[in-house]
Formats: sequence, structure tokens, C-alpha cells
Amino acid sequence: MLETIDDNTLDEIARIACGDDYPVYRRGAELPKLLQQAGWENVARVCCTDR
Repeated sequence: MLETIDDNTLDEIARIACGDDYPVYRRGAELPKLLQQAGWENVARVCCTDR
């Protein structure tokens, strides 16, 4: 089991995954695919492109 991750680390992971300030920008609809590829199960679909 993973230990608790602090809020600053989670914020940075979210920035990287979403592509904020990084070369690859992901729309909201693309984020579930990224999470599934990372091994997450039962990821909810996003019904719009906004994040």
C-alpha cells in the first residue's frame, strides 16, 4: 500500500498529467485514457473537453 502523498506532490502530478506548463496538453476527455494506461481501474468517462 502506498503511503499518503502530500497535497503539493498531488498538485504537481496533476499539472504534469494535464500538461499545464508542459509540452503535452491533455483535454479533459483524454485524462481517463491516461489513467487507464497507468493501471487505474473503473475510471469515469468525462463528458466534456473542459478540465
